[in-house]
Amino acid sequence: MQRSAVSTFELLVKPIIPRVADQLGAGRTVIQGYFLSITNLDSANDPQSFEPLTLNLKFTAISPNFTVANVVAFWDTTGADIPVEGTASVVLNTSELNFKLTLNRRDTGLFILQPNIANLDLVTAANLELRGYVEISLGANASSADLILTPEHRGTFLPVGFQIPRPGSVPPTRSDFDHLVNALPLVGGNSLFQLRKVRRAAVDEAVLGRVIN
Repeated sequence: MQRSAVSTFELLVKPIIPRVADQLGAGRTVIQGYFLSITNLDSANDPQSFEPLTLNLKFTAISPNFTVANVVAFWDTTGADIPVEGTASVVLNTSELNFKLTLNRRDTGLFILQPNIANLDLVTAANLELRGYVEISLGANASSADLILTPEHRGTFLPVGFQIPRPGSVPPTRSDFDHLVNALPLVGGNSLFQLRKVRRAAVDEAVLGRVIN
């Protein structure tokens, strides 16, 4: 399966200033996620086929904490964030999470990968840093696709002294949450991704020809 590298990613539940260096007490905790907008231009698909395009997203990080328990993912094409289950694998010290998505022709979807803040202990510890890179590939039903990809980091700063509400408690009525949005550079510098699936028979013939000659 041919994959195209998209961008880096960084998931955080972490003070923006290391605690040992925070002499002013200004190190608010940031909860940061990865957002990827995907548009299916559909100019290369079979015009007679109306099946949604299937895509695979692969996230790779060298961290034992990059697990399905520490992150959550959503896929939004209608204004509703639908949870997406990832498939995890570990090769040596490299952790991978794979997600399968479907996207209609001429449609745009938003994929979200963020720390699992439903795990309140994760937020209390505020010590999660996950960094790696993202790749995209075609699913089984498509031989080609033209996509526009727009990756971002979005984050929320917790107020200084913010008390994490526990189950059954009443959350504070007013809190000063600040937010950040950062556009991420694409690996190829171009938001247009033209994915083409390699024909295995053609590849085998080409390799065989080189061996014989």
